[in-house]
Amino acid sequence: MNANKRVTRKRKVRFNMYTMLNSLPFDVWFKDVDGTYLYVNDSFVAYTEKSREDILGHNDHDLYPREEADIYVESDRSALSGLRPGFYESEYRPGRYKEEYKAPAFDQNGKVIGSTGFSRDITDRVEISDELKRSERRFRAIFEEAPLGIGVFDSVNGNAIMVNSKFVSIVGRSLEEINRMQWAEYSHPDEIQENLDNMARLMNNEITGFCMNKRYIRSDGTIIWANMTIAPINDSDSRFPQHLCMIQDVTEQKAKEQEILYLSYHDVLTGLKNRTFYDEEKQRLDTERQLPITIIVGDINGLKLANDMFGHATGDRLLTEVASILKASCRSEEIIARIGGDEFAILLPQTGYEYAQQICKRIYENCSNSTKDSNDRDVLVPNISLGIAAKTSVLQRLDDVEKEAEEAMYRKKLLERKSMHSSLLNAIKATMLEKNNETEAHAGRLINLAQNMGRILGLSDENINDLELLATLHDLGKISIPDGILEKPGPLSDEEWIEMKRHPEIGYRIAQSTPELQSIAEAILTHHEKWDGSGYPQGLSGEAIPLVARIIAIVDAYDAMTQDRPYRKAKSHIAALWEIHNNASTQFDPELTRLFIQQFPEHTTILK
Repeated sequence: MNANKRVTRKRKVRFNMYTMLNSLPFDVWFKDVDGTYLYVNDSFVAYTEKSREDILGHNDHDLYPREEADIYVESDRSALSGLRPGFYESEYRPGRYKEEYKAPAFDQNGKVIGSTGFSRDITDRVEISDELKRSERRFRAIFEEAPLGIGVFDSVNGNAIMVNSKFVSIVGRSLEEINRMQWAEYSHPDEIQENLDNMARLMNNEITGFCMNKRYIRSDGTIIWANMTIAPINDSDSRFPQHLCMIQDVTEQKAKEQEILYLSYHDVLTGLKNRTFYDEEKQRLDTERQLPITIIVGDINGLKLANDMFGHATGDRLLTEVASILKASCRSEEIIARIGGDEFAILLPQTGYEYAQQICKRIYENCSNSTKDSNDRDVLVPNISLGIAAKTSVLQRLDDVEKEAEEAMYRKKLLERKSMHSSLLNAIKATMLEKNNETEAHAGRLINLAQNMGRILGLSDENINDLELLATLHDLGKISIPDGILEKPGPLSDEEWIEMKRHPEIGYRIAQSTPELQSIAEAILTHHEKWDGSGYPQGLSGEAIPLVARIIAIVDAYDAMTQDRPYRKAKSHIAALWEIHNNASTQFDPELTRLFIQQFPEHTTILK
């Protein structure tokens, strides 16, 4: 090949090379060892917005602002000093980024004669990268600060891939524990199978996600309730299926739900099951398989009296004590319910009449053995009447069996009535003495004085018995008067007198509730009435006031005057008789006054 052809070919190769370099979409250059540009492509020229003549033969400081030129010179030095190519990224201008590839250029003898490379603007890529980083930071912030516990789990082995701090807090385990354990290991066993079944359906694309309430067992053994939502993560880059788990602590909500459920089926006062639960269980158990079904019905004796005498707090204590006795007398699986104010029922499936009798025997024994707190002022002991009936055939209606048990209970109550009333009367008398700060000696004196008056008047034994009872219980209503008023050493205020004057009406209501006291109820109501009509509460006068009340008014006044009080000394016997005499026809019945004074030798001086 001659010389001309070789030259022509070289020029063609050079032309093709230049054409190729000029078509590249990034800047290409060649510099000598001093950093002077010897070649640049068209993209480079366009970038600098200068002519090729203004670039060639000049260095970076001739072409760019100093800060930008220093960046390029430093990267040239790095490439040449290492004698190996390298990539360099830099923010060459505020907000603009460039990627450069620089390599030393060698001659045929291996001597460095300059540097060559290419560069391109990567601002868009950097901005996208920065946005991705910002998005990741935002995701991390949302992930970590979310009010829900969030975790990403391997759907196959159940291991956590990542969880946030709220998840750690709710589950109550360290991050190390969660990363080491499968979710089933800290889940409550009762919900694991449901959780696994739902996961299987999710993996088989039968569902797109699921929610469930489940419990987690914390490291300290405590249990929390969580509402859990599971959703698949569609990640084509992942080799294993993953799912997103979101949990919210609903322990408090669950507790409230349990409380509402408890209240809907339990009696608040006694803690026993209520009528609603009892009726539902009675219906549910009414099957042939449960025969025989026995029902015990009970009714507390004296609850109304306890409420009237001592207040509803005492009545409530009586109810709770009876409830405790019923529970102590029955097996845990037996259904005990409070089905009314003072009524209880025990439902005994697969239990015969004979065993129910044993339960009733235990209940009666426990009532008899029950003792009251010594600080209680009432001495009422639990007393309950019980009736039993059994369903032994599918032909019987359980409602009819319950009615039969109720009728048996009422028959039992009638048989026990006399004994019960005697116990109640003893309780009332004992409480009256304690509450009214009176002694048995005072009661005894009143009884003797009243009986003497009854005999003088020729009253029947029945009326004299009423006088004896009234002598002890005429101030029965003071049971409900506050101690601060009863025990006040000085005079009562107007408001305190209004409260004190309520005691005859209170005593009347209590006596009306007690069959053995009904005969003296009117006398209790009227024992503060006066002969002239100036008494209370009704302002009765003369013989409109019951005879026994007029007698008690005189004997009670006499005994009160002749006994010491915190606020005064006792009067002498003769002084008390004169006081009664002087109030005849105003406070006292004049004829009864005369007969009362005539009992004593001093009557000749007083009754002239």
